[in-house]
Amino acid sequence: MRFPIRGPVALCSTLAVLLLGLSMPHVALAADGYVNGYVNLRAGPSARYPRVFTLPPGTPIAVFGCTAGWGWCDVRGDGMRGWVAANFVRYPYRNRRVVLSSYGARIGVPIISFVLDAYWGDHYRDRSWYAERTRWAHPDWSPPARRYPGRAHRPGPPASRWGNGHDRGHGHDRPHGPPGGGGGGDGGGGG
Repeated sequence: MRFPIRGPVALCSTLAVLLLGLSMPHVALAADGYVNGYVNLRAGPSARYPRVFTLPPGTPIAVFGCTAGWGWCDVRGDGMRGWVAANFVRYPYRNRRVVLSSYGARIGVPIISFVLDAYWGDHYRDRSWYAERTRWAHPDWSPPARRYPGRAHRPGPPASRWGNGHDRGHGHDRPHGPPGGGGGGDGGGGG
């Protein structure tokens, strides 16, 4: 059975369908941001989580939200979901690309939390490290230093003059920011 629609209703319906159809390709190509270097996509908001993939410079990404302080952001890039340090994300703001870690509040990027079991269950069931979720639940834990019988204790390297344990000469490996502000980034080849 056919019910022909005529008049202004038909015209409005046709225009709405046309406008929706024209806007669809733009939605599919839209990117919230771009990575500004080779960036490791991590399975959680820390460089201590497993590496999922390395995104090349200029990769468009969709940003779903960031941790408090905009230290790490949950993103999708190259078809993969994971976390990147926010200072490796450029985001469009007022006709320029800005570093997300500095502009997150002004842009209005949502603050989100990370729940390992839920996140990994949604995105990483096929990964080899998925079965070790309990090990990764506390990525900042590290085993006590090994003691080797019969060998003298050797002290570690001197503390950094910056006081945060990171050498500023390798700034591309870690985001800089206040202590406890979600720091510990992950750039290029490390980890």
